[in-house]
Amino acid sequence: MICIILHADDKLKLLKYQKSLIALNHPAVTLIRKNPLWISLPADTNNLSEISKEIQKITIDEPQLKGDDIKSEVIIVFNNKELKSELTFLSVYKAHSNNNGKIEIKNPPDLSFPMDLKIFRIAETEKLSDNSYASTASVWKKIK
Repeated sequence: MICIILHADDKLKLLKYQKSLIALNHPAVTLIRKNPLWISLPADTNNLSEISKEIQKITIDEPQLKGDDIKSEVIIVFNNKELKSELTFLSVYKAHSNNNGKIEIKNPPDLSFPMDLKIFRIAETEKLSDNSYASTASVWKKIK
């Protein structure tokens, strides 16, 4: 599987976002963090260098509640096409009745969406077990 792995600065922003959502909704809702924060890339090839040359822009849209997850649509623009993927932040484990199952989604002041990624890795990844993932090869990409 090919994935986009966030730069440490962007990953830190999104981890803080996860924590703020959990704090905002506790104890009304039990939310479980999703890891790793990787974006699955539906690619026609496994040539990482080729994929890197083709990517022109990656945008993470406003997070929304979709089913049992809080996730964002991710738009990946290539030279000649546009693909959509998703980035899941949290899973809703249980919505308690005292909140009528409502979940608040607010962005912290230092994070705004849509969020454009400028530096990231494109990686071949594999799932080792239920909670364990590995990147087997990767290339860095910087969008100017």
